[in-house]
Amino acid sequence: MQRMYNAETKDENLDLMQQFADTYGREYPRAVECLLKDQDALLTFYSYPQEHWVSIKTTNPIESVFATVKLRTNAARRIKSPRSALCLVFQLFLRAQRNWRRLTAPHLVIKVIEGVKFEDGLEVKPKKPTAEKHAA
Repeated sequence: MQRMYNAETKDENLDLMQQFADTYGREYPRAVECLLKDQDALLTFYSYPQEHWVSIKTTNPIESVFATVKLRTNAARRIKSPRSALCLVFQLFLRAQRNWRRLTAPHLVIKVIEGVKFEDGLEVKPKKPTAEKHAA
């Protein structure tokens, strides 16, 4: 599993997934079925810059934010209105974001938004058409 997580290319990852399926398919058929069924979603990060993979492949931002909110809202047992609850959660998010890890290579976000293609984390340069030589 660790080798799949750290594979450098999508093809390498697909090969490792197939090896995993061959090895554990009989013992854990439902897990293997789930892994193979969701391959496209699991390997989407290969279509983004390598510098962003650390952020894409983690669930920590979601987990840590909600852990902070849960901790504080459990301590504040009596929230009087939905509006005050919303204000509390908003303020908790603002404070939590101070400690968030910044995105590596933020300049590449613009390329992603503009639709630049990435393959295995590397930018795919459009091929220049070759000029045909005309016979004289």
